[in-house]
Amino acid sequence: AERLFKNPRNAASGSLKLQNSSEVAKRKLDCILYSLQGETLPANSHYDNLLAAFHWGFKTSKHTKLCQNLAQVMQFIDFWEQERDKLPFDIDGIVVKVNELDAQR
Repeated sequence: AERLFKNPRNAASGSLKLQNSSEVAKRKLDCILYSLQGETLPANSHYDNLLAAFHWGFKTSKHTKLCQNLAQVMQFIDFWEQERDKLPFDIDGIVVKVNELDAQR
C-alpha cells in the first residue's frame, strides 16, 4: 500500500523524488504557476506578471483574485473556507500576496 502524504505539496515533492518514472507518470502531476521570479520581469505587480505568464502559455490558477482592500481579502478567504472541498484538487489553504513587487521586497 502507498503511504499517505501530510499535504499536497509533500505528495508532489515525494512523487518527483521517485526513481521509477512510470510510477511518477501514474500520479498525473501538473504545474500551475503562482508567481514569476527574476531580475527583469514584465511588470512591477504580482498579478500582471501572472497574466503575462498565462499569455505566454503557462497554466495559472483561474481562482486568483486581485483584491483592492483587506475586506475583499477576508471575503476571498471566507469563500474558499466554504468552497475548498469542491475543488478537483487538494489545497493547503489561501496564499495572500502584496501585489506591488517593490512593497513585497
